Amino acid sequence: MNRSLSRFLYPILDLLFYGNFWIALCAAAMVIQTNAILHAEYLIDPITYLVFGGTLFIYGMHRALGIIRLKDFLAEQRYGVIYFYRNHIRVYAVLGLLISTFYFFLLDRSTQIFLIVPALLSGLYVIPVFGKKRLRDFNHVKIYVIALVFSGLTVLLPNYFLKADWDLSLVLLAIERFLFIFLLTLPFDIRDLKVDQFGQVATIPSRFGISITKKIMIATLLGIFGCLLANLAIGLYTMPQVLSLLLSSLLALLLGLNAKPGRHDYYFTGAIDGMMILQASLLILAMSLF
Repeated sequence: MNRSLSRFLYPILDLLFYGNFWIALCAAAMVIQTNAILHAEYLIDPITYLVFGGTLFIYGMHRALGIIRLKDFLAEQRYGVIYFYRNHIRVYAVLGLLISTFYFFLLDRSTQIFLIVPALLSGLYVIPVFGKKRLRDFNHVKIYVIALVFSGLTVLLPNYFLKADWDLSLVLLAIERFLFIFLLTLPFDIRDLKVDQFGQVATIPSRFGISITKKIMIATLLGIFGCLLANLAIGLYTMPQVLSLLLSSLLALLLGLNAKPGRHDYYFTGAIDGMMILQASLLILAMSLF
């Protein structure tokens, strides 16, 4: 890459990825995807903005607080960038808090109450309330909390806000989303092997090895496929929609199978997280064309 171009491009990507705007956009895309599946009148609604702002806040807090624990890793590119811009990240986190708070107060009281559990789990994930431990610092916890919170905020919450039916198709959709986020998160545990070992946090890759972890990724894709077929039979999906969701999940699997420690973090934070935006885009495209 041209040196002058790289000097211009990398700071923008660092801002996008480590300022947590990218993951916030990914989370918002998952809400938009659910709204499309549920045939909402508006694809972008208050829940979309609330989830965007909340994700910006939680990830900002996570990185701003967590980087203090990882000073031994500042020589690594992503930790060095996060530490250098830690004050910026705090500002972006406050911005996310303001956005999510504003849209929170636009919701009806029952939807606000519905938010208590995912908000509590998100807070416990980043704030050390268990002595010096956060929820993510307990063995084998963080990947399930991430998948559970994402599934709740991007499937169940939009459904509740829209006053849509609570039926088997919704349960399958929530499981499908849980498995998709689980599939995307497993490669990050491979990336973080050294850091998790330093923090004495056991994960699937640290306990069972990278090879077994990648087999679990394949099994996860099969679970997603099963949910897609079931919702196709029920009538929630059409065949083009199933193919779009399966294609994006397959691409996510291929990225995960090529994950390894030491790979550039853009591969994980950019490409793998970006599968959420890709999946939403492919689904909406399929719904528009067919």
